[in-house]
Amino acid sequence: MATVTAPQLDFFGKPGCKTNRRQRAMLRQAGVDLKEHDLLNQGWTPAALQPFLQGQAVSDWFNKAAPAVRDGEVEPDVLSAAEAMQLLCEQPILIRRPLLRAGDWYQCGFDRLALQQQLGVQLVDPNSDTDGEDDEGCRHTLRGTAAQCQHPAEEHS
Repeated sequence: MATVTAPQLDFFGKPGCKTNRRQRAMLRQAGVDLKEHDLLNQGWTPAALQPFLQGQAVSDWFNKAAPAVRDGEVEPDVLSAAEAMQLLCEQPILIRRPLLRAGDWYQCGFDRLALQQQLGVQLVDPNSDTDGEDDEGCRHTLRGTAAQCQHPAEEHS
């Protein structure tokens, strides 16, 4: 009888982030073997970060809910790739999360469909009555985004 091995996934998230907590719960419920990493304390270099970001627009590399982005201090749309990469390595709180790695597959952000396809699992949010709800948005409101949410900024960073 063949042994079925759970898919393995490196999950780089922010400790204490409610959205990352919900994402990890969906993955565990689907039987994924998670290895968790603190995104903020990795000592990122451009070479280490690049595989996660490859193929995405520079503006999609950024966490839109990070206070510096949300408040207009950082404008991802006007940064070159080199400028953005340097900024993300210096201030990892700005990185869109989670960063995910399974073998030689990398992803920036929680794309449920891409994860299901890559890992061969079905991801369902047990705390949601609508399956397709934003998997990255602010969890303080049922359908809100961090930009709409009025909770203190530190809850989004």
